[in-house]
Amino acid sequence: MGADRRRVLASHEDALMNQPVEPVVDFAVIGQDIPLFLHYCWQMLVYALVLIGLYLFNRYVLVRKVLSQYGALVFISSVLVATMLLTPILAALLIALPLNDLPDYVANLTPGGGQNLFSKYNFHALAAVFAITTPVILAYERKQQDARWHEAQQQKTQTELKLLQQQINPHFLFNTLNNLYALTLKRADEAPEGILRLSDMLRYTVYEGQKNRVSLAQEIHYLQDFIALQTLRFGVRGHFECQWPDQAGSVQIAPLLLIVLVENAIKHGAELASGEFSVKLTCELEGNQLRLRCVNPRQPDASKVAGGMGLSNLARRLALQYPNRHQLTHQHSEQQWCSELTVELEAC
Repeated sequence: MGADRRRVLASHEDALMNQPVEPVVDFAVIGQDIPLFLHYCWQMLVYALVLIGLYLFNRYVLVRKVLSQYGALVFISSVLVATMLLTPILAALLIALPLNDLPDYVANLTPGGGQNLFSKYNFHALAAVFAITTPVILAYERKQQDARWHEAQQQKTQTELKLLQQQINPHFLFNTLNNLYALTLKRADEAPEGILRLSDMLRYTVYEGQKNRVSLAQEIHYLQDFIALQTLRFGVRGHFECQWPDQAGSVQIAPLLLIVLVENAIKHGAELASGEFSVKLTCELEGNQLRLRCVNPRQPDASKVAGGMGLSNLARRLALQYPNRHQLTHQHSEQQWCSELTVELEAC
């Protein structure tokens, strides 16, 4: 067997005692005796399985169970105990392989290079395996923990956004139905147009409002339908001055975001005005930066112009969906209230 081993595996004289050596793979020699080559392959597989088993034991038992629950001191003590107990057992397993069935004066393929189960080199080798794999395991565990944390945060954010949208949509529907009711009382002939626009808006809310992003052109069309309903509702008493960007289809935005500012201008400006009023809506797009400015009449009672749930939801959605990429400001004088939103959008 020793001669066969040298014929199939060894490429250097006394290779184990003259390290390091240059690896040589001679397929012609291997092809002369395939069964013998496979005989050695399964034994090398045992060596690999021993190393894999030590890695898994260190990761799932010593690191996850001992280190994470009891700290570094108990972990180091456990590593030392495991090294003392496992070294002779694993050495006996490797020496029992046919590959190492050699006379005492011939070095075998164990760290100690002989038949002594308690060779210090065997203990050193196993300790080295633990020393090398532990920082690798800790780095990998930290990376997995960070990935799980980010995934949990993302799920939390998505859940919170869904809740915020559910708060916005019923509020808008309630206001719009009230507007349409007023329209049917005052201008019954124009009610079909209002119903059609409301249908388009509800379709947008149900289908597009659940998406992460829509084109700015879709969001603006939604705002235009809303303004048209308000124009029909207030008639000659209301004046709406609107300016829209030309290239709205080149960028995308979170749906049902801009409507909050427009609704706020109607609810706290137009609806509370005793006579004629004017609402100015300016929507500008420079590159990927959107600027929406709403100016509406300010009522004498400051409590009536408080933003309420709508603006607080808007601020929260902006913080979640456009962190460090938006600015929401409110200014007022004795006669006017001005809300301005600047947000950096993504290209379609």
